[in-house]
Amino acid sequence: MVNLTPASAASSSPATSPINHSGLVTVQASDEGCNDDPPPIPQPLAGDSRADHPRHVPAGGVSIPVDQHGDVTARPANLVDFAGEPARNGPGAGVKVYDYGAAVSPASSSDDLAGPDRGVYVDSCTTVTSPKSSFTAVGTLTEETTIEIAGDPYDGVNPHVVDADAVATTLGVDLRSGLKTADAKAKLQKDGLNKLAAGGGIAWYGVLIRQISNSLTLVLVIAMAASYGMLDFIEGSVIAAVICLNIVIGFVQDYRAEKTMQSLNSLSAPIATVIRNHGKIDKIKAEELVVGDVVKIHVGDVVPADLRIFEAMNLETNEALLTGESLPIAKHPDYVAPNADCPIGDRQNMVWSSSTVSKGRGLGVVVATGMNTEVGRIAELLRGKKEKEGGVFATFVRKCTDSVKNMLGLVGTPLQVKLSKFALLLFGIAILLAVIVFSAAKWRINDENLIYGICVAVAVIPESLIAVLTITMALGTKTMAKGNVIVRKMQALEAVGGVTNICSDKTGTLTQGKMIARKALVEGLGEITQDLLSSGDWDLLAEHPFDSTIKKMSIVHHHKGRDTVEAFMKGAGEVVVPTLALPEHKKAEIMERIENLAGQGLRVLCVAHKRIDRADAANRALVEEGMNFLGLVGLYDPPRSETKDAVRRCKIAGVEVHMLTGDHIRTATAIAHEVGILGDAMPAALASTMVMTASAFDALSDAQVDALPELPKVIARCSPATKVRMVEALHRRKAFCVMTGDGVNDSPALARADVGIAMGLSGSDVAKDAADLVLTDDNFASIVRAVEEGRRLFDNIQKFIMHLLISNISQVVLLLIGLAFQDRNGVSVFPLSPLEILWVNMITSSFLALGLGLEEAAPDVMTRPPHDLRTGVFTWEVIIDKTLYGVTMGVLCLASFIIVVYAGNGGDLGHGCNHAYNDTCGGVFRARATVFAVLSFLLLLTAWEVKHFSRSLFRMNPEEYAGPLAVFKTCYRNRFLFWAVVAGFAITWPVIYVPKFNTVVFKHMAIGWEWGVVVAACVLYLMVVEGWKAIKRWRGWGSAGYVKNGGVDVEMLTAAATVVGGNGGKA
Repeated sequence: MVNLTPASAASSSPATSPINHSGLVTVQASDEGCNDDPPPIPQPLAGDSRADHPRHVPAGGVSIPVDQHGDVTARPANLVDFAGEPARNGPGAGVKVYDYGAAVSPASSSDDLAGPDRGVYVDSCTTVTSPKSSFTAVGTLTEETTIEIAGDPYDGVNPHVVDADAVATTLGVDLRSGLKTADAKAKLQKDGLNKLAAGGGIAWYGVLIRQISNSLTLVLVIAMAASYGMLDFIEGSVIAAVICLNIVIGFVQDYRAEKTMQSLNSLSAPIATVIRNHGKIDKIKAEELVVGDVVKIHVGDVVPADLRIFEAMNLETNEALLTGESLPIAKHPDYVAPNADCPIGDRQNMVWSSSTVSKGRGLGVVVATGMNTEVGRIAELLRGKKEKEGGVFATFVRKCTDSVKNMLGLVGTPLQVKLSKFALLLFGIAILLAVIVFSAAKWRINDENLIYGICVAVAVIPESLIAVLTITMALGTKTMAKGNVIVRKMQALEAVGGVTNICSDKTGTLTQGKMIARKALVEGLGEITQDLLSSGDWDLLAEHPFDSTIKKMSIVHHHKGRDTVEAFMKGAGEVVVPTLALPEHKKAEIMERIENLAGQGLRVLCVAHKRIDRADAANRALVEEGMNFLGLVGLYDPPRSETKDAVRRCKIAGVEVHMLTGDHIRTATAIAHEVGILGDAMPAALASTMVMTASAFDALSDAQVDALPELPKVIARCSPATKVRMVEALHRRKAFCVMTGDGVNDSPALARADVGIAMGLSGSDVAKDAADLVLTDDNFASIVRAVEEGRRLFDNIQKFIMHLLISNISQVVLLLIGLAFQDRNGVSVFPLSPLEILWVNMITSSFLALGLGLEEAAPDVMTRPPHDLRTGVFTWEVIIDKTLYGVTMGVLCLASFIIVVYAGNGGDLGHGCNHAYNDTCGGVFRARATVFAVLSFLLLLTAWEVKHFSRSLFRMNPEEYAGPLAVFKTCYRNRFLFWAVVAGFAITWPVIYVPKFNTVVFKHMAIGWEWGVVVAACVLYLMVVEGWKAIKRWRGWGSAGYVKNGGVDVEMLTAAATVVGGNGGKA
């Protein structure tokens, strides 16, 4: 019902309980486009919001007195009189609304009200009808009339048409104290998590299909079918067992990797700030919110659920996701929508899940979660639309296409897709090699030719490549999480190791984020401060929040004791001082003092004050103009203890560090010198551009920026737009950059950077959503650890790729040249049997490759320049090395076969030796065993040799190990790889010597003197590999090019850097 209450009657109304979590009041701020509010500060309620007075907030948001009754006349609902223009009807003419749903006269006791009174925003010419009402009338009111509407009961569906207290009553929650944890858990159990229904997720059958449908498995299935077709049940059964083993191992590893990634993603899940358990403020995962929770939101947050707002301060949200409206929408907690069907964009008392808070802060009660939110309904509609789009056939084709892409590995990170395409290329090469084998037999395809062709096809495919990559990257994300870095996008994991420039914030990242007041210049500040501390008679009237573009904020309070309205302002000196009511020479003196304080590394705040008229409280321009100077406060934010060493490590690693800060230029310069971003000595040509203000940098054209010898190391008074320009300037220089950020306005720069890093502690949800990585400790040193981990992963991926491809190249060389060895019937003899190839590829190589994926960072990983991400893992060094080592291994295997067959057996290859053992196959079977042993042992040696592409195996860690036993310590350092090598060595013996098992399954037999050939081949292989590494070190090729740094050995440089770091940076 509508109650037109005079001021005299207000006191007789039942006392209401004002909500005072944060002192939020509805104040219309001027249009300053603020996007970076500070956290809420508890303040007293404004105006006439005492416990014995309801709030009177009509349209326009300014309280007005109530001193008279209005006429109440019942009229039919379809009879509406519109008020005339104020010019015709007198000053202050407006609209009066009568609701006769309860048929209560103006004289009725306010005890008949359905709930606590609240003001309502009513547009002129608007008909407001209560759900209980049958009649509505509109007439003319005087300007001193307050419109009050008693709260109608909440129907559970339309919270925007009733008072917030009615919503709270229906939901059974006290807006001041929130839900109890036990009640929240019960609701969560009943309603489920607050998240949208996932269209995908981890499905075990999807992972299983990926294992079955890869190219290796297809080739093995063909080989199995061919074996069974030729009635070779033993070989067919062994291949079937190998297929099952490969699928089971791959499934377990891949599924664990997926679960690991899912658990790590949950660490960066959105966090909601709730009020529970008698007003206690707590932070929980947004997905744990339930209907009835009281939620605090502020600028930068992503709204975690649909909320009915009941307190707000300058609150605006971006609802483009729902409404398409590009401009933020202001929110008014006391607004009540005229009807349930009004557009979403007009529901000014609601904020919606997944929208973002672009300004201000507020409190709201959750009215919908998960798929019941507005965005959840849209998601459901889109899902249904997608199913209907194009009809049943188009949907079927789309699903089949997506399934094929997923099975072939063409969905994932760029590196995963690239390697999946590489595997498909190898599959094509396998088919080509099989065609070559059949062509060599002049297409007279028999059982043996078919098996030989399949052998060559199997040999060329690195079966464990994708599985090892997935496991390595999953473990890498887990390692980063332990180092306080959460990976939100997997491509960042691949890319972070190649960064060339880091653009970092200062406050809280390079520094501790603790503002310690070191110095103060006090004029009128002491008196005012004492006044503020000693009196509790202050009511907040308005707050004009901080904005990174204007670098100041102001508040307006009413002092009840003096009955004065007083404004206070603080901000950057160069922004505040020009607005002060002082003569120019006095302003110059203040600026000089600011410069002196800033030169000491202090962050200087200028504080000002004045008294104003109450009517001017909402006008920011009037509030902040012509204030009186109170004083200066010099705040010191000390650098983190680990920052200087982290910056030093970046310099050694060839990564440039830039500080982009909002601080004064002299403050920024002092801190940059302190942490080592700026050195003591600087070339004269760079001195003028190494430190710049954002205004100076932004004034340069792109051509002028590109003409600078180097980009600035420090940019002070930096704005979000300056960060974007810096990223673009780095990209034009072909640099690969990291950008850090925490505010809403940092999102464009984070999105445009190659790797965007958001702050986990101080960062906004919007910044986190735009970022690739999230720092859980906001520490610059964690960024450096992420770069190191990224380089380690990149190196390890190169290592196991090289190892797998060396094995494949050697087998292809051996088998293709082996076509020339023909038995008495003119049939090509296998130098390796199909099962020997499968054993080497799936048992020996797979675990070695996984061990290389777990290899720790190389000693010089942070003493060499960043790798070129445009080239990727297949660098020229990798291509040349794998080709050289693979051909060498293949030639040694071939030579071993020739020596055993021709030197020990007179060159007799017997007959039918590809199918089974007979009396003529002794030489061939011993030769195969010798080749199998040579190939297995050379792969074991290669696993240790590729730990570093240029350092000798015998001197791989000279910084830690020296002497003749250093090689053993190096080999034992990676325990997984060590035991994989030991197991590979040990298992070779039973494969060769177990009777029947050797001749029937593997088609080889025990050997004796042939072990001398195996040892000789291993020695020759080590000589080739070590010789090639020595040549690379001598010529400075590839990774060995990092060894020489101006003629100084990198090991010496590392040792010197350690000494420097250990002495606090003093050589």
